[in-house]
Amino acid sequence: MIPYMGLPTSLTLCLLFLNGCAVRTPEYVVIPRANSRSEEPVTLPLNPEGRQRLEAFLAHGGHPKAPDVVPDPIAAEHRRTLDALEKAENLDVNTANSAARHFCDDAAKLCADTTLFRGKPFVRQVVDARETRRPPTAPVAVADGGYWWIFKVRDGKFSEVLLVCNVERTIER
Repeated sequence: MIPYMGLPTSLTLCLLFLNGCAVRTPEYVVIPRANSRSEEPVTLPLNPEGRQRLEAFLAHGGHPKAPDVVPDPIAAEHRRTLDALEKAENLDVNTANSAARHFCDDAAKLCADTTLFRGKPFVRQVVDARETRRPPTAPVAVADGGYWWIFKVRDGKFSEVLLVCNVERTIER
């Protein structure tokens, strides 16, 4: 005979079991091959050449060598974000806040000019095989749905941005 475990104990066991079988999204970003990322990081604040490179990447659906332009469903928001990245005062970032869970907690000035990243979590674990060593300050990556925006941080400011296609990965236990 199985002893009565009570509702709180059995509920706890069920939650532990379900948590162990859950599908999870990894909390890291991998920089893919050249055919699914912008050429190289673009220096911030954006200048006309850097903006043109990012616009071309977005216009081709994240595949720079694609022969045709692909419609961008959030093109207006992407333009607004690129406009915001042209202003040096929007590039301030606070990476010392260990309690921050959303991108806009660290980059409030940038989020004031664009709604693309509002409410989005960020990732500081960026795997880039092109790097010979770990950067002194971890990059900050945020997804807008179709793309990851990976920002390098230097002296309390975003100094570079790299765009990569968002590839959904899940881990099943």
